[in-house]
Amino acid sequence: MLAAIAAVTVGTGVKLGLDLGNPSAASAATRLGLDFNTYPNPSPSTIRADGYTFVCQYLAGPGALTRSSALAFIGAGIDVVCNWEMAQYAPLNGYSQGVSDAQKAQSAASAAGMPAARPIYFSLDWDVQSGDLPAIEKYFDGIASVIGRDCTGAYGGYYAIQQLFNSSKIKWGWQTYAWSGGNWDSRSQLRQIKNDIQVGGTGVDEDQAVADDFGQWGVSAPVSTGNGITSDSSWSVYNPDTKTMTLFGLGSGGHLGLTKSTNGGASWSNWAEANAYWRLQGTPNAVYDADAKMTMLFARGQADGAMGISTSTNNGATWSNWAQVNAYWSNFKGDASAVYNPDTKKVTVFARGGDGRIGYTQSGNAGASWSNWAEVNAYWNNFAGDPHVIYNPYTKKMTVFARGGDGRIGYTQSGNDGASWSNWAEVNAYWNNFAGDPHVVLNPDTKRMTVFARGGDGRIGYTQSGNDGASWSNWAEVNAYWNNFAGDPRPVYNASAKTISLLARGGDGRIGYSQSGNDGASWSNWAEANAYWNNFVGDPSAIYDPDTAQSTVFALGSGGHMGYTQSINSVSGWTNWAEVNAYWTLIGS
Repeated sequence: MLAAIAAVTVGTGVKLGLDLGNPSAASAATRLGLDFNTYPNPSPSTIRADGYTFVCQYLAGPGALTRSSALAFIGAGIDVVCNWEMAQYAPLNGYSQGVSDAQKAQSAASAAGMPAARPIYFSLDWDVQSGDLPAIEKYFDGIASVIGRDCTGAYGGYYAIQQLFNSSKIKWGWQTYAWSGGNWDSRSQLRQIKNDIQVGGTGVDEDQAVADDFGQWGVSAPVSTGNGITSDSSWSVYNPDTKTMTLFGLGSGGHLGLTKSTNGGASWSNWAEANAYWRLQGTPNAVYDADAKMTMLFARGQADGAMGISTSTNNGATWSNWAQVNAYWSNFKGDASAVYNPDTKKVTVFARGGDGRIGYTQSGNAGASWSNWAEVNAYWNNFAGDPHVIYNPYTKKMTVFARGGDGRIGYTQSGNDGASWSNWAEVNAYWNNFAGDPHVVLNPDTKRMTVFARGGDGRIGYTQSGNDGASWSNWAEVNAYWNNFAGDPRPVYNASAKTISLLARGGDGRIGYSQSGNDGASWSNWAEANAYWNNFVGDPSAIYDPDTAQSTVFALGSGGHMGYTQSINSVSGWTNWAEVNAYWTLIGS
């Protein structure tokens, strides 16, 4: 980003250039990368061969990142980080310039395939002085108004980065050695350490990652904060690789159908049977294995209650024959809950056996084989409800929730990917006699779990843990504006708006929602999601699409029609309910 400074190349793969300061003394780095805005770019194969594992790419200019160039980098095993710089001193124009730049950067990043929750670094490519700060801070306020503060980063020298961190204008810092006097701000995730070295015959800058998460995406990006990670699995699933929502439902005769949307819900494919090899019962459960690029679908057989699996590796175009997950248990009385562990690449499935015990089985090879079903923990048994599981990528821990035969909500945890489990324990004794199953959401920003369940009196309660289940708040009513709920609540977290939306079916068949923008400290009054449909007979499911920043809610209406509604402006208001597709009439979901 600095003006070119002479460098020489000595042999293949040997790079010499300006090196000011000693960043290694400040933090031991494990990864090196490059930044450049040239055309043509150095080839991905050359970059990788020289030992670099990420590139910081401009979103405008001669070497601007495109979808094809991003895929080429990713295909070579190189992560991508996004940066915006159009005019060197543009940030001095303040707030409106920040809004404009953020809108352009967001559009370009999205077109290149960057996930919505990843940050963009905006350049301060000069020696910033104290008199520049008021305009610069307004500039970054404008940026945050478009992409959110948690996605806002800055590139610059020590003073600029330090001041922006101090004033909470940025969450991401990329500090250059220039204008830094040998100082490094430890809050920065990236450092530019050399300027104008030669790679593949092109002048580039060298960078150093000093944090595991420095805003990268493509190859080793941190766990997605989409719906599949932030809430327990359901009968709808989002594929972040193909940007596809898939919805499953049970038709007459035990036929399990699916429909999908690849355009954010603007249109849906005809309902089609996932696989006719089995007749099924209950509610299906789906999970996406990001490593195998596979959607796994679980459901109970109609004849013997065996737990079956069908998989698709081509975005639902075809499905494998239904097969028993493992014959060690059968006659399941409850539906499955599945979770994918991105750290071990393992899928774990939980279900309630005919004797009321909660069992689990695991596969570490994309469903090719499964461990024997085993009891999660014998400390509780005789469960009356189905298990629901979530994986916390920050603590590397699985937590399973289920309703006991006495109406209490219990949980058990494993910190070693299911090798052992804690004793079942009551989440909180402040409420008991629950009538519905628990559902859980993990807020990736606060790292807090929130569990929701329907009490015996029809009220929706919640409890929270900010220490990964070590302790729980007292159960409290979400909001007393509605009560007498007939169905179980379903939470969804909107990573763009930083908002939890809770959906539930009222006693009159209407789907209501309540929202919290402060992680459960307070909740809006319950309100009808949309009055265009009512008299729902099934509980809702929800998906957050990080690419459109919209939440989509599904529910089964009377007459077997599957409806959906979508959030407006990421926060409040919902579109009219519309039928997903009239090609099938459903009996369950």
